[in-house]
Amino acid sequence: MKEIFKRWKAEEFDSLIWGPFSKDKDYSWCVPIAVASANSPEYQDYKKNYPQSKMESTNSIFVKLANKTKPYKELNNLFNEFGARIELKSVEKVFSKKVSDLPFKAELNKKGISDNERVLYDAGMTYFKIEKQK
Repeated sequence: MKEIFKRWKAEEFDSLIWGPFSKDKDYSWCVPIAVASANSPEYQDYKKNYPQSKMESTNSIFVKLANKTKPYKELNNLFNEFGARIELKSVEKVFSKKVSDLPFKAELNKKGISDNERVLYDAGMTYFKIEKQK
């Protein structure tokens, strides 16, 4: 990053394309999203009333929950070092599963989320907006 930002200022970049939140069995970014979705009135409405839900899509719910819980905080801190900040703007292909089918189900169970609860937990592609740090 230092080499890149020697040549260009961090805030001159428009966006960062990232893959899924989980990588090599590290689900630390997924857990906050899963917990937030289990407690989200919007996601509960979406599950109960699809396709007449108030929310447009699971993509928009995921972005809202990610920006609220900031599981990507460490990545944002890296950009902060260079005078910029990031915020999740959009995602493609949101993944949801029953808690019982997730490799981090024990962490969710400890937080009172049942095995039968379906939660959002990751996305296939994530797109971050890069802005000058305020």
